[in-house]
Amino acid sequence: MGSSDPLNASQMTDVAPNRWGEPMNPQREPQPSRAGRGSVAQLRSMGVEVRVVVDDETYRSYRETVEHTKSRSIGVRLDPGSRTTTHAKVVIVDDWVVFVGSRNWTESALTLNNEVSVVMYSEEIAQRFVEYSENLWTGGRQA
Repeated sequence: MGSSDPLNASQMTDVAPNRWGEPMNPQREPQPSRAGRGSVAQLRSMGVEVRVVVDDETYRSYRETVEHTKSRSIGVRLDPGSRTTTHAKVVIVDDWVVFVGSRNWTESALTLNNEVSVVMYSEEIAQRFVEYSENLWTGGRQA
């Protein structure tokens, strides 16, 4: 997955967890629908391949967000099994930068929770995550 205009690590961490849509406001109820709409669609419009795999619970709880994401020509699939919970968040940039963690990209996770995510710079590691993501995608179910 890549772009003709690569992101550097500081841009990636800003785009991934912190600028997914509207500015964060801890006074509002945390919702992925607010955290996930703007920048992801903007990346997609720039030609960046964006695909999202969600589990059944996320799909049931945030169907509006999923449908909005799909309406922006962003591919969305359910993970391979209905009894599986996908909690990993993975961003691969230009096949050599990998952002991975289990933090939810919601306002509360980004402003109130103690969370850990890692950025790695390695083509070898990126290839493993590409394979992992591709397996989830190709084995996934239609959302």
